This record gives sequence, C-alpha cells and structure tokens, in this order.
Amino acid sequence: MPLRIAIVLWACCVWAAAGTAAAPRGPELDEVPGPVIDPDHMPEPATWPVVRYQRPLRLTAILGKGESAAAYERIARRLRASLEIRYLAAGDDRYHVNDKWIEPSGDPTMEELIAESRKIAFRSIEPVDGRWPCDVLFCNHELNDPALQELLLRFLDSGGVLVVCGSVYPAPAGRLGRCWPATATPNNSWMTDGARRLGGWQQRFLAELDAKVQRPVTPPDLRKLLAWWTGAEPLASEPRTVTWLSGNQREVKLVLDPNAPLGQTFAFTLPPTGKVVQLQAAVVAGGPGKITFDVGCDGRPDDELLARPDATGSAVVRTWTDTANRYLDWSTAQHTGPCRDGSGWRIIPVRVTASGKAEVTISRPSVVVE
Repeated sequence: MPLRIAIVLWACCVWAAAGTAAAPRGPELDEVPGPVIDPDHMPEPATWPVVRYQRPLRLTAILGKGESAAAYERIARRLRASLEIRYLAAGDDRYHVNDKWIEPSGDPTMEELIAESRKIAFRSIEPVDGRWPCDVLFCNHELNDPALQELLLRFLDSGGVLVVCGSVYPAPAGRLGRCWPATATPNNSWMTDGARRLGGWQQRFLAELDAKVQRPVTPPDLRKLLAWWTGAEPLASEPRTVTWLSGNQREVKLVLDPNAPLGQTFAFTLPPTGKVVQLQAAVVAGGPGKITFDVGCDGRPDDELLARPDATGSAVVRTWTDTANRYLDWSTAQHTGPCRDGSGWRIIPVRVTASGKAEVTISRPSVVVE
C-alpha cells in the first residue's frame, strides 16, 4: 500500500508540472517609474518639503559654556537639518592632565586659554575651498570682535543666515553695527520694547492714518471676533487699502533685457481674505519697444505699454483689478490658492518683459480689498 500511494503521488506531480505554465515574471522595483516632481507647476511653498530632503540645511551654533543646546536641536529636528555646536570657553577654565607627555607647554594663563578656545571656535566657521561649512549660524557672542565681524559680513554676503537671539546688538560704530536692522533703545529689554526697527514703516503707516489714506479698523464685537477666529469671515468689514508692494517696498526699479525671455518680476501683496476692488500702480518706462505685463505669471500677457525714449516721462497709472481677481480664482481652482507670505497675506506676482532694452519703475501701488 505505501508503495502504491507513492507511485500515484509521483504521477500526479508529473502531470501537474507538465500541464502548468510558469508564472510570468513581474517587473523589478527599479523598473517601476517613481513620482516625478515638477516644481514649475507648483507654488513655491509646496516645494519646501522636497528641498528639505534634497538639500538639508546645515546649522551651526556657537554657544557659551553651560548654555543649553536643546532649543537648537529641536530646530534642527524640525527642519531635518544637520547641527554642529561650537562651545566658547568661560572664566572658570582650568587645565589639568596627568600624562606628562601631553602637558601644555608654556603654562598658559586662564585668559590665554579663553582666547585660544574662541579663536578655534570662530576659525571652524571659515570657508574651506570656497564653501562655507554652514547655511545658518546662531551666534550671540563676541559680535564686536573686528575679525569676527569681517567673517560674518562675508558669510552674509554669500547668502548665509545669521540668527541672534535675545537683546544682543553689535556696537553701532562697528561695520556689523552699521548694517544691523535694529537699534537698542536706552531701556533695552524685550519686555519693554527695547529695540526699534530701522526704516520707519510704522511711522509711514501712522502718517497715512493721519492723511486718511489708511482707515482704522472698527473694533469687533464678540460674535465677529469668533467668526474671524474660526475663519468664517474677515475681521474687517470696511475696505482695506495696501499702499506697498511685497517686501514692504514702495518702489521697484527693473532693468529689462530682450535676451532674457523671463524678464523681471515684482509682486503685489494683499490681505489674506477679500475681493480685490482696486489694484493699480504707477509705471514709468524708458527705452525702445513695448513693455508687457503678465499678472500672475501664467504666460498670458495682460497689458502692454509703449516705453518712452527716456525714463523722464510722467508716470502712467495701470490698473489690473479684473486680472488680479481672475488670477486669484484660477489659483484657488488649480492649487490651494495663491502663494502667501509668512503672515498669510496673498502674493500676486507680475512678470515684466520688453521687446528691447528698457528700464521700468513701479511706484505708488494701491490695492483695495473688501
């Protein structure tokens, strides 16, 4: 019986092998196409998560002895960035080693140890073979050191970012202090508004309030405040007027070259919500040929202006209200809405091209939103 069962099983296996075709081979993982990222058709913020993986930021923090690095580590983890830390010596430095072969020579003093440690820390952030070792530098120390100031200015000129935390200001007379964006008041404290931003945009805004160019917002009641908090409606029901371009600029000058087909761009900025009832600016154009404006940078020219032989002519007011609303509707339908700045304000870019070499000045912007 066992022999007969074995013969039957062997025959079944032979018959199954002869009558069953081999399963088709599936594709390898490398043969399956992956997602293709096309940043040209995406708003700029949508590419940031990709850039975090493609080009991770390099952070460097120069800290004092005993200063916690936890905050910088959280920032690095949040940005998926690398972090290097350099510590500076403090007043309680001592050296002591038991191996006679590595005893310091010259019996350095405490001050010499501090100076050497700081020199090593600052030397570590100098460029190597023309490449800076970090993209962002956190540094609250020794900002009045002339050598460090020269190094930081070169770092900033190359596109690096310097982050200073707390009420720390370089001396106004130094090279770094002369280009510092804020100055300390006599009562220098974060709790008492200890710094004043240079440039005076607040003063301009108050002057426009006095001239009735800007209208104050009516204080909201509780119902309106709750509706605004939940995003149901804007806080201000009155028309809101914006008299500056993106980046708080009041005037933009563009140099156009027909050999650069993409031309130059500037941008209007407008509140986070509301319909545009007016969007205009004064334009002075100089040079041969025609100036073309593409509101929204969608590749469709929206306005043309004949340039003057020179740029001394009077300004021409151009209005793009309907075009701006059309761009806002289109961007909402195609994406998640227009690009926004860090405060959530909407950005409407405008591309300017010319058929010949030209100079264009855009000024006196006026955007009214209801």
